[in-house]
Amino acid sequence: MRVRRAHRVLSVSLAFVLSLITGSAARAQAGLDSLRFSGFVEASGQHATRHENRLITGRLYGQRHDQFSLNAFEIGIERPIDEHRLMAGFTVRLMYGASATRIHAAGLALGSQEDLVQAFVTLNRPTRSGSLQLSAGKFASIMGFEVVESTLNPNLSIGNQFVFLEDLSHVGIEANWNANAMWAFRACVVNGWDLAVDNNSGKTAMGRLTWSLQPGTSVALLGYAGPEQAENENDLRRGGEILATTALGAMTATVQVDAGFEDGIDASWWGAGLWWSIPVGPGVTLALRGDRIDDFDGARTSGVLGFPALDAQRLDSVTATFNYRPVPDLIVRPEVRWDRSSHAVYNGAHEQATVALGIALAF
Repeated sequence: MRVRRAHRVLSVSLAFVLSLITGSAARAQAGLDSLRFSGFVEASGQHATRHENRLITGRLYGQRHDQFSLNAFEIGIERPIDEHRLMAGFTVRLMYGASATRIHAAGLALGSQEDLVQAFVTLNRPTRSGSLQLSAGKFASIMGFEVVESTLNPNLSIGNQFVFLEDLSHVGIEANWNANAMWAFRACVVNGWDLAVDNNSGKTAMGRLTWSLQPGTSVALLGYAGPEQAENENDLRRGGEILATTALGAMTATVQVDAGFEDGIDASWWGAGLWWSIPVGPGVTLALRGDRIDDFDGARTSGVLGFPALDAQRLDSVTATFNYRPVPDLIVRPEVRWDRSSHAVYNGAHEQATVALGIALAF
């Protein structure tokens, strides 16, 4: 009897241990199945009519003249949110390559050619007609039409508004309220523009209200204010933005207008840009961009990206990019760009032209 009882106890114990192991394995597999992986690899080469020591003045990405570059390898891991459920998720995106050297947030250094583009956690709460999401960590700026991931932009090169009039990333907290199919509101409180570690004791606030009139057509209004000068909490950087997108048949047009002010140094600036995407054949789209920025006091462009110290500067650019997709995940982008400054900043000239070719695979 004792032997049979001991055998029964041993059998039950083994079954319990096996159930724990298989249950843990099933939960681990379910966790892995809920993750999504994405990213891209991009390389490019460019030639400019003007350059300084083989560097193209005013460029954030693709700044090396007559040279092929590994622009970026980016990998993203995400636990996506179901807006209809109370749940938590996260997003992490890492970039390696020449582009990563240009987007570092102050106080966060992974290496000379590495960058933690985004890393944040999100709590989603369904609402009666939409959802409310609260996020904390490092996330991309809510400003502007163009984004850090160049493969998501219509053009190969980055426009002047993105480079000089916007921040690239924030560290802080963000709320995203999708009220219904027509209205969405995003707001964040962050350390400051491109600051992983704050440079003063103040915080910057941003808010963006988007009205979707119909599928493919929307208007967004954005405003921001906060102290951005080191060890100065009294003088604010403040401004606003209007961003409108509409679909015109198979074509898409986007307009962005920015204006900003910096107290204390009495500086102001504005900018406007137009993007036009036109399908021209099977797997081929022509993307046109024109932009102008007026940096009235030199606060945004003086001594930046190869520009000399200037009290004021006006920049114009026109860009044409063919986006060719021979297969769905591969994009080949030849581009022609013309830049002009109100000063002779391009190796003694007011103008420069650039031809470039980018090849990228997104996954």
